[in-house]
Amino acid sequence: MKVLICCEGAHEKSGALQTLIEKLLGRAIDAEYDPPTRLVQQAGKGGKLFKKALGYALAAERRGCDGVVFLVDHDDGPDGNDRVKQLTRAQEHLALAATVKRAFGVPVVTFDAWMIADEVAMSKALGMTVDRSPDPEEIADAKSFARAIVGERKALREFYREVAAHADPKVLQDRCPKGFRPFAERLSRWLA
Repeated sequence: MKVLICCEGAHEKSGALQTLIEKLLGRAIDAEYDPPTRLVQQAGKGGKLFKKALGYALAAERRGCDGVVFLVDHDDGPDGNDRVKQLTRAQEHLALAATVKRAFGVPVVTFDAWMIADEVAMSKALGMTVDRSPDPEEIADAKSFARAIVGERKALREFYREVAAHADPKVLQDRCPKGFRPFAERLSRWLA
């Protein structure tokens, strides 16, 4: 299965997001990453992220991909909820019904929250016991929280890849119900 993965951060692109996608789909994927921005500029109404998501879906279709994943952090600003609304509209946009499969998601507050949600996975990645974090979707700076756990043991990208490899998607859905659960549900529709 060939999947176009479009995301903001280097940590997502380091393999952690691909690993989570593969776990949720139960199979390996052939991942391609972000097409050039000029390929995704769409005219019309709907908001910047809505148009970008539709553009990514069209780019994936042109590339012969079976699916597209677009992930953008919620962040803790005034447009966070608007990001969720725009990507939800794009996910459900009827004009895309006959095109590639898609899973558009908004981690709350950032992708890093998903990486600190499963203490068992973190413990395995570090080879030591890590305590359960507070509610990951309520931590304003999950990246700094993760860095404090990892310390100098390894790079955060490596840590995230290893956490994703050990993560239990059910735990992530339970601990990140606003961000990970909707994303996982959208990916599960690919299996229907």
